[in-house]
Amino acid sequence: MKRKWLLASIIGGLAGLAIWQQRKKRRAAADCWSVNNSLDDVIQAHAEYLYAEHPAYYEKFVRLVKADLDAAMGEATVFSVLRTYFRAEPQPADEPGKGGVDFVCRKGTRDEFVVEVTSLKPEAVAAQSDIPASIDESERGAFRMTTNQLFSTVKEKADQLADYLCPRVLAITSTHHASAHLLGPSGAEFLLTSEPKITYPIAGSGAAITLTTNLRRSVFFGPGESGTQIVSRRRSVSAVLLVALSDTQSSVVGLLHPDPVEKLRIEPFRDVPFLRLVNWPIVDGAIKTEWIVSIPDSKIFYHAPIWFRHPAQSHK
Repeated sequence: MKRKWLLASIIGGLAGLAIWQQRKKRRAAADCWSVNNSLDDVIQAHAEYLYAEHPAYYEKFVRLVKADLDAAMGEATVFSVLRTYFRAEPQPADEPGKGGVDFVCRKGTRDEFVVEVTSLKPEAVAAQSDIPASIDESERGAFRMTTNQLFSTVKEKADQLADYLCPRVLAITSTHHASAHLLGPSGAEFLLTSEPKITYPIAGSGAAITLTTNLRRSVFFGPGESGTQIVSRRRSVSAVLLVALSDTQSSVVGLLHPDPVEKLRIEPFRDVPFLRLVNWPIVDGAIKTEWIVSIPDSKIFYHAPIWFRHPAQSHK
């Protein structure tokens, strides 16, 4: 992706909403939304939607595009997935001048939940993983998972999600070209339990080889003060979504808090693999996890610019 060209293209398109009439005619003719679009299309459509439905948020989003394109991509894409695939009826919630979470979904119903979106810049992911931010076929080498970075991100956002009387979801996005792996099933497993180590028994003891963890980067639980009990942490976060962004699609996995203040119903998140603990509380240090799907692969959602009927069209 040529990021400078993309930024110039988006900013040019947003200025004065010159694209509005073109897209309006195209949608009026097709009367439907499409998939397999680019991130550019998703951002443009999100800007149009805000301009027509939530004008107080439009200028804020335009400033975000200019200041932090990755954050704008993450915000627009997560909104699109929530609206188009999950039918979650998202609305902007971060009031200009006051702040707050990015979106509230199914507002006023028993299924209401809020979503905060945060983006990891490709350069920051590269520094953590040792995978360059741009693809270079000539480079080869070892890499690291970004568990520390993901853990720190959730830790920093936990307080922001604390004051809501409904389930709270944190969506972490990245456009790094290796994010489908780093923010995939392995990334979720390491974030839930911390990265495991293989423990070998003393020779001749007859004990089995096991996987162990010190829970140092376990996002939802860790050792208590006594050191003999595992307690829950960051209970303000009901669930985390890891969202890897590529040019035409998003890959999504989730992990659930075993003991949140507000429990999230995952039925609306169609086909998204969620990782969770089998049992809570944890007894005798035996940590068992499971995926709430038959095959724990990231769920792919092709980019689909949000479609909505402009007020002027409803009177035709």
